Amino acid sequence: MGDVLIFFQVAPEGLETDLKKMGAELALVATKHGRLPGPIEQKPLAFGLEALIVKIIIPDKEGLMDKLEADLRAVPGVSNVETLDMSLI
Repeated sequence: MGDVLIFFQVAPEGLETDLKKMGAELALVATKHGRLPGPIEQKPLAFGLEALIVKIIIPDKEGLMDKLEADLRAVPGVSNVETLDMSLI
């Protein structure tokens, strides 16, 4: 078994959400399950709203992806988590 690189787009609840704080908490969740290969990036979403793009490398183990996604959704300020891409590395 190898590792999986996953790209998540994480949308905040609203414009008032502190993206730096939310990003720091997302990074903690990511490092609990795997590792971050680079910084968390901001991307315009719509109407002034910015999403965070989180790249995470996790071991290719059954059920780990679902647990990771559930933990990302549980971060305060997160409205939606969408998997943009994933690949074996």
